[in-house]
Amino acid sequence: MLGFISFSTLLYKLYREKPRRPFGIWMRDSSKQAVGGLVAHAWNMLFASMLSSENKNPCVYYLVNFVVDAVLGMVFGYLCLLLIEYIAKRWIGTELLTSGYYGNPPSNKIWAIQLAEWILIVTVVKFALLYGFIVPLAEPMYVAGEWLMKPFHDYPKLELVMVMVLIPLVLNTVVFWIQDNILMFSRKEAENDIEKGQKTDGSLPTEDDQDENDDFCSYLSAETKDLLSSDEPSSDQPKSGASVPSPAADPGFAQPIIPQ
Repeated sequence: MLGFISFSTLLYKLYREKPRRPFGIWMRDSSKQAVGGLVAHAWNMLFASMLSSENKNPCVYYLVNFVVDAVLGMVFGYLCLLLIEYIAKRWIGTELLTSGYYGNPPSNKIWAIQLAEWILIVTVVKFALLYGFIVPLAEPMYVAGEWLMKPFHDYPKLELVMVMVLIPLVLNTVVFWIQDNILMFSRKEAENDIEKGQKTDGSLPTEDDQDENDDFCSYLSAETKDLLSSDEPSSDQPKSGASVPSPAADPGFAQPIIPQ
């Protein structure tokens, strides 16, 4: 239920997009977040059980893990994604790892590669934060978490709802929205491939690819049109090369009266 509510945020974001991504592209983008969220949740549960002891509250450790993952994990995940894309383009010479771009027409094979890439990033970032941040600062972070959850200690069921439902719901909503912008494709990469008129593997598109390819190209054309229209001069500004009438030639222009 929690995952469905958080996921519905992405549906609302899709509804507000102008131009709107084709549904197939959106599903590929969103599925990476969904799977990555499940992987992060599993690591959070495991790390909370590892760090907790008999005289310490595991809910506090889970809360600390979750907050650190939502804030720092998102930032470091974005930096790792940029680094992998740079390496892939600069030294490997491929655009298959460009996040959100699945070829022309979109390919499930490329999506699977990017999904594995995102899972790897989530896992690496989790372990880096665990041993580079959470473990060295475990005691002060636990004290801070304990202080935040102190009002709920007398109500264990409410504390569980806060830690496992309400706080993750709010943070997931914000994180999903931001990460969706991170994982969307770059229009520049898509334009290059469309100009070639070929699929990512170099072969010509087949009839089975045509419907999704048409949606993809329409979305790209709409984005490009919006970009160009934003650069056009406004109608009240004279175009380049147009003559500007002289005030004296305008019969409606009041000539100044010069005293004799």
